[in-house]
Amino acid sequence: MNCRNCAQELRELNLFCAGCGGKVVTDRVLVRILWTEFATSILGWDNKYFFTLRMMLFRPKQVLKEYLAGTRKK
Repeated sequence: MNCRNCAQELRELNLFCAGCGGKVVTDRVLVRILWTEFATSILGWDNKYFFTLRMMLFRPKQVLKEYLAGTRKK
């Protein structure tokens, strides 16, 4: 198997290319994997993200006052 970045030959157990340092990806791209990545990166934020977003849309003055007063988590 060769590196897709620099075409240097790779050994089977290598996790990174010795030539360019690129990560060796051997997994196939599946819809399930794409969905899992999306769900963990977008929907996996703390559970207060959407609440804060809603507050920023409807009561931005309150959110900014609380933030400037030092409130970070309720």
